[in-house]
Amino acid sequence: MKIRLAQEVKARISELAHQLYPRGQHWPIRIVVQLSLQQAALNYCEEIQRAQRDKKTAKGELERALKMTDRLSAQLNDLSKDTRFFVNRRTFQQALENTGVPLGIPDRKVSLDKIKDDLSKAKDTLELSLSSLRKTGRPSDDALDGLLLQAFLIWARLLRRPFRLDWTPQGEPLTEAAAWCEQVCRAADPEIAPTRIRTAALKVRERLPENSNLYNPIGILRTYFKRSGWLDKRS
Repeated sequence: MKIRLAQEVKARISELAHQLYPRGQHWPIRIVVQLSLQQAALNYCEEIQRAQRDKKTAKGELERALKMTDRLSAQLNDLSKDTRFFVNRRTFQQALENTGVPLGIPDRKVSLDKIKDDLSKAKDTLELSLSSLRKTGRPSDDALDGLLLQAFLIWARLLRRPFRLDWTPQGEPLTEAAAWCEQVCRAADPEIAPTRIRTAALKVRERLPENSNLYNPIGILRTYFKRSGWLDKRS
């Protein structure tokens, strides 16, 4: 079932966007901020739902599917020359069934190489999904990552303010950026504990590139995903 944001969440995000850009001439930027925060909040809800799934069952099913892709890949590699001919041979859609004359346009049957390429991509996806399930140790708060990464992008790239994070020992934000992180997180979920926001925000800040790269969004995301372990560091 497709997840939809609650109206109260949309209202809080809209209010937050209007606080940043209250003037009329800034309405295009305000819309961008509002939509990006809504998408981040939606991703947060999906991560919360994902965390409640049966990971043990999912792991077993994915492992079996991965073994099946290995067997199918090996079987495709073992196809004889004659069999490969029939796989790659183009056929035609029948236009005149009564006469038996094969008129029409070629069908959309793909080649064996395309099948093997798609199978390889499917295997990569399964392996990536399994790698996240096999991680051991204290789990990271993935649900907040998207919210806080979006908070950083808006704060540093749109508002062009320093992303300095600091809190009191009691968890009260001491900097504007820390307060902004809490506002973004609480717009999506008012029940988030302050300690979770602080821990996740500091972790996100550690993964971010240096200030010189702040205006290269592709570079920001690539560096962030590498440092988070979600992207091959050799990429």
